[in-house]
Amino acid sequence: MKTQRLRQVLPMLAVVLGLSWLPAVSQASPITTLFGANNGGSEGGAVYFDLTVGANAITITGLDTNTEENGVFNGFEFYTTSAGSSAFGNEGNAGAWTLQTTGTLNANGLDNASPVNLMSSVLLSAGTTYGIALVMPGQAGHDYTNGTGGNQNYSNADLSLAFGSADNFPFTGGAFNPRVWNGSIYYTVGKEVPPQVPAPGALALLGLGLAGLGFARRRKKTV
Repeated sequence: MKTQRLRQVLPMLAVVLGLSWLPAVSQASPITTLFGANNGGSEGGAVYFDLTVGANAITITGLDTNTEENGVFNGFEFYTTSAGSSAFGNEGNAGAWTLQTTGTLNANGLDNASPVNLMSSVLLSAGTTYGIALVMPGQAGHDYTNGTGGNQNYSNADLSLAFGSADNFPFTGGAFNPRVWNGSIYYTVGKEVPPQVPAPGALALLGLGLAGLGFARRRKKTV
């Protein structure tokens, strides 16, 4: 009888504890600019833009970009400026940029989404503007769109993007502008940090479950 009760209660406790350890993170849809290139840069070139985070922190998990190449290329680089700084005016200032992660470009040809698998995610703080620089591998170049004023800003509830510039030799000056990166940014909202202990509600349910086991044992002794 005791073994049967244990088998009934333990699965319930496992579900409760498992749910309590889920991070409080929601998956948001990607934000996409456009895929309609009318210009492009050299292999290994960069694009620059500003990203402003909304009321909640975001974690960037992946990208799509636009390139005329086909194939798989390592060495994609993702840079940011320090929090509160802009990409504009810093294209030629190598000291303003920090390499956040690298990735692998899966190039699918012109005006097709080419996924970039990042080696690690990039956390950006709430209510903060960052300059972003995306540097292509040496075997592929960015294909982008000339800015017209009406195609240079994109936003949703989580973040906004302001474009932009590009160059063929990253962080050396001589940027072309305005240029609009063709791509998508994949991200989650919130900081993904699992709790160190189960939530209080889960602990309360655990206590109830253990109390139920104790009651079952006492009841068996009185039969």
